[in-house]
Amino acid sequence: MIGAAVERWGRIGLDEVQRRAALLDRAETKYVVTTAELDVALRQLGEQFDVLSIEGRTVFTYETVYFDTEDLASYHEHAQGRRQRTKVRSRRYVDTDDSFLEVKSKGTRGRTVKERIRYDGEPHGRLDDVAARFLTACAQRSNGHDGPTTRSDPVGALCPSLAVRFQRITLVGRGAPERVTIDHDLRFVGADGTAASAPRSTVIVEVKSEHGRGVADGVFRAIGARGRGCSKYCVGLNLVRDDLRYNRFKRVLVEHFGWSDRRAVAA
Repeated sequence: MIGAAVERWGRIGLDEVQRRAALLDRAETKYVVTTAELDVALRQLGEQFDVLSIEGRTVFTYETVYFDTEDLASYHEHAQGRRQRTKVRSRRYVDTDDSFLEVKSKGTRGRTVKERIRYDGEPHGRLDDVAARFLTACAQRSNGHDGPTTRSDPVGALCPSLAVRFQRITLVGRGAPERVTIDHDLRFVGADGTAASAPRSTVIVEVKSEHGRGVADGVFRAIGARGRGCSKYCVGLNLVRDDLRYNRFKRVLVEHFGWSDRRAVAA
């Protein structure tokens, strides 16, 4: 059990996480590792990080709904390797029943900026007038980036495209601002209800730091993990659909998600 590996670590509360390492403007590096590789890394990180704890829990359940245009503009931005791209999602923290609407934008320098608002109750998984005002404001601040939130009708252009449910552990550095999220037990459901799950041994680790050279980056690279693009959104869409361009994600899909080219098999 992944959570058992951090049970004896120092604990940190949510307010202290925000004070120590909010990192809404940050560099991000993702690593896809096995549970065995993660165990090796955690042994090296334990003296340099605390683990987020809320009411005694260190493992939390997340539900995320991604929104995209009918032609999947956000997905194709990523698939084409565009340096400027945007994702819109609604996220529910199941254990506390808090929900937020979030816009993640990546700019030309590789920085990731996340903006979000509280989005409680029934609107989780759908967009309303509150969402429209928020998305319009985000688009205006993005200096004209031609993403899905810049359409004349930002809500009307978007619809739910993928739901993801997963377990997360969050580590927070004791030195420079740094967070590490460890996501496992990933389950995906497409807009048409098609479902898929990641192998139990697959873990997505994301290191968030000010400059992309965090302590955890050094540890994961030392055990042989390579930073790579592994968007849960893009991977999940390819697991529940067979009509997308996937070249950019094929290696991680095959190596870590047990994926095969279903179109080639069908042919």
